[in-house]
This record gives sequence, structure tokens and C-alpha cells, in this order.
Amino acid sequence: LAQAIIGGHVNMVSFLIDKFHAEADFKDESLRTPLSYAAEEGRRALVDFLIHRDDVDLNSQDSQSCTPLHYATKMCHLEVVRLLLQLPTIQPDLPDNGR
Repeated sequence: LAQAIIGGHVNMVSFLIDKFHAEADFKDESLRTPLSYAAEEGRRALVDFLIHRDDVDLNSQDSQSCTPLHYATKMCHLEVVRLLLQLPTIQPDLPDNGR
């Protein structure tokens, strides 16, 4: 799933989640989620796919206390930042340990 996310393969991500029950909100050893990686890579279509799932925590914080919004902002992916900020449940003011 991680490779499909990083590669920006929306159809493959959808296939893995829907057909093979891959966890859409899986956390790796750094507590990062697929949404976190998609936001960091600027994969707008993947972010759009993931944010419309009920099983994805939009404000999930990793081991550095960073959220998907933090990663999109840090990497200057403005389309992804705008997409995330349009969501009523996004919490832009979550602390990120001063990063």
C-alpha cells in the first residue's frame, strides 16, 4: 500500500483497500498513515480519495506530532493544503512540537 501511495496510483490504492482490505489508516513504525504520505508527496488525487473515507483520521499525528496538513504545508503542496483546509473536521492548530 505504501508504494502505491508514494507512486500516486489511486486505482491500485483503491483496489488494495477495497478488495484486499488493506487498512486505509494503517500506521507504520513512525505512526505515519497513507494520508500523511500522500499529503507529503503532493498526491492530490490520493488525498481526495482518502479524505472521503470514514475510516481515515484526517488529523492523525505521527511520532513527530505532525499531521497530513503539516506535511503538505512543509512541502508547499498548496492544492493539497487547500483541499485539507476545506474539510470542517481538519484541525490546523494541533501542536507539532514546534516544527
